[in-house]
Parts: sequence; structure tokens; C-alpha cells
Amino acid sequence: MTDQVEDCLRNWLQYNPGKIINSILFLRDGVSEGQYDAIRCSEVPNVMAAWNRIAEFKGVDLKLTFVITSKRHDTRFYMHKNVSTSSKFLVKHQNVKPGCVVDTHITHPTYTDFFLQSHAALNGTARPCHYFVLRNGMQLTADALHKLVSDAMTYV
Repeated sequence: MTDQVEDCLRNWLQYNPGKIINSILFLRDGVSEGQYDAIRCSEVPNVMAAWNRIAEFKGVDLKLTFVITSKRHDTRFYMHKNVSTSSKFLVKHQNVKPGCVVDTHITHPTYTDFFLQSHAALNGTARPCHYFVLRNGMQLTADALHKLVSDAMTYV
């Protein structure tokens, strides 16, 4: 991981000579909930080690925000409309609109996490992405993090 991140940083420097990065938002996919602590203890320090290997960044403090993203969960969100007919009462479910954020009630009580519906479903039920913040070095507020991720990840 350290070598891969170092390669990415060197490539960025090649195309942005003389510029310094001081903040990185790292989105990591493919991690189960049981691996969060292992990622926090291994990959977060590896990103920092890659940063420290590059001479151009010596003396610059990195503000690293490390977020796990996952679509491998069973959480779904629906809007519902009450539709009455002459003979019976029906509840019709619809997908929530892209950009919908859920960050209370069903989220972790002590860590920062949220669900973002970033796209419209072409068919069936849309699956929101779950974002779990392992490190918030940029000290983003929840709203700022929602907006940053939503602006980067929303496809309608």
C-alpha cells in the first residue's frame, strides 16, 4: 500500500510541479465492517509513510481523511406515498432521490458514518453507499463531508 500511494503522489507531482499537497481524502472500498480496526492500524499509517518518503512534502503536515465506502450491506431507503383506491388502501414505495443523506438514528453511535444515495436506480431498488470515517484529519464537519463526497460521487 505504501508503494502504491507513493507512486500516486509522485505522479501527481509530475503533473503539478512546484505544488504541495497538504490534504488527502482517501476513499477505500472492499472492506468488511470487521476489518475497520485492522485498516485503521495498517493502511492509515501506510498512507502517512508514503507521504513522509517524498522529499517535496518534508515539513508539511498531511491532513488525511480516510473513509471506508461500502455497498455490501442490506440497508435500503424508500419514500412512500399513500395511494387510496375505492376498494382498498395501498402503500406505493419509491426510491429516494440521488443526493439523499441519512446520518442519524441508524448510524454508529460514536463514530462518524452516513449513507448517501448517490445515483438513481435504473431498475429496482437503489442501494445507498455507506461511508464510515476512520480518520478525519481535515476536521471536516459532517455536512462538509457529505457535500464533498456527494459532489464527487453523485451521478444522476
